[in-house]
Amino acid sequence: MSLSDIIKCMETSCLDLFRKLVAEKTIAYSAVQTMGHCIKNSKETTTTGLTRELAKVKKDMLELAEKENLLEKTTLSLISAINICEHMLYKDMSMYQKESMQSLREKLASRVKQFAEITLSSRKRAVSNAKEFIRDGQTILTHGYSKLVEEILLSTAEDRRFKVIVTESRPRNFGKTWKAILDKKGIPNKMILDGAIGSVIPDVDYLLVGAEAVLQNGGIVNHIGTLSAAMCAKSFKKPCYVAVECLKFLNIFPLSIKDFGFAIQEKVEEFDNPLVDFTPPEYITLLFTDVGTFTPSAVSDELIQFYHT
Repeated sequence: MSLSDIIKCMETSCLDLFRKLVAEKTIAYSAVQTMGHCIKNSKETTTTGLTRELAKVKKDMLELAEKENLLEKTTLSLISAINICEHMLYKDMSMYQKESMQSLREKLASRVKQFAEITLSSRKRAVSNAKEFIRDGQTILTHGYSKLVEEILLSTAEDRRFKVIVTESRPRNFGKTWKAILDKKGIPNKMILDGAIGSVIPDVDYLLVGAEAVLQNGGIVNHIGTLSAAMCAKSFKKPCYVAVECLKFLNIFPLSIKDFGFAIQEKVEEFDNPLVDFTPPEYITLLFTDVGTFTPSAVSDELIQFYHT
């Protein structure tokens, strides 16, 4: 078997692993473990070759996710997790550049393993940070669906009573998903049309949403309609809180959703409907993450510190 055949087999194995992990674990964990698998099985004898392999696996994961629709909305959360892992690995490669390739691979594989374990506990830490802001008797409005927001609400409901208003969240109809979850746990709730947000916003304490990605300026990409909900909340002087893992921090600075340069449309009945929109930082009050609670402006500081130190 030639070297190219060996690499091809390794790539197939990486993609099979990624496909399996995405179905069972978080996106971040799946991406990090796949990159670790690539490092562990690499036959490259130089850091340049290893870097090239990692770039190829990154490209293949993104193409596979898009081709097989492995992610619900966009590949942004996958891109951010890969970019953060990549940056960490490249820093380590530079630090251990005098090591043998065998030693380097072992150190990188160990680093990735530790990083993957951290990703598994990230939601738990974010839940803990967000719970501090939920009080008895509050009414919370949420839009779209976020696993992290779900865990926050269900965990908080164990010792506090509150009411949740969920939007229909077209075109994916996440409102029905939310209503089933909340009804099962006995959490008081009601579902409203997306267009009815303005009617209920005076009666809520705040808007709580998740995010596909948090961008360098502190704005977020999330389910379509989040921008409208956040603008409405601000006009009524209601806080807009975002619950998100820091692995979704993405080092790009767009001016609008059009700056992303990829397809985010979905044909729904007779409509060509966007799946997500971009909510600028001026409409966001705080972000609850696994590494702390941030204002939108603090996100930029965190990203600069990570990528430039």
